[in-house]
Amino acid sequence: MLAMRRVFLSNEDGLLPISRLFSVLLAIVLLAASPAFAQTAAAPVTDTATQLEQANTDLDRAGKQLASIRERVDKHQDDDTRLVDLKVEAEALNRSILAISIATRPRLDAIKARQTELGDPPAEGAPAEADVVVEERKKLAAERNQINALTGEAENLSIEATKLSNRITEIRRQLFTEAILKRTDISADLFTEATAAMAEETQTLGRTITAW
Repeated sequence: MLAMRRVFLSNEDGLLPISRLFSVLLAIVLLAASPAFAQTAAAPVTDTATQLEQANTDLDRAGKQLASIRERVDKHQDDDTRLVDLKVEAEALNRSILAISIATRPRLDAIKARQTELGDPPAEGAPAEADVVVEERKKLAAERNQINALTGEAENLSIEATKLSNRITEIRRQLFTEAILKRTDISADLFTEATAAMAEETQTLGRTITAW
């Protein structure tokens, strides 16, 4: 009876048989080891190379869009309504270009911070660094150069987009001026007459002042 009690606890105690208890514990261990249970709240690893590749792709697409807007501006220089839409499109594109550049800043800041932590490479004659540190220095430098090149390209595209937007504004100003001149029916002869009259009045005023 004592042996039986050691293997199976009595129902009066409200406990399970040891063999069944072992099965329950084993099930818990297996559940904890499963992929679904083992998921954590850690952020996914960021693939910087993929981000830079995507940014370059976005800049290439932005360059093509800018060229398309420029072509349409040349085609519709006499259509103020179309020019208004094209200006809005150019400004929106400029904002998206700037956003591409801004998105690289956190990574660039992280690279700079890590390079500061590493400090300068050992001076000539000093003990060499570990290979893993040398390799990290190379990767950080290469990535920083890539980001700098990307932001430089984004800046150039942004400048071109701004110039195009300003050009559209100037074209619309000229269209407005031409429309005003047509409505008031001001001709070249009228401008000539007004200029001659102004010159005559100036001479008269000059003689009057001299007479004083």
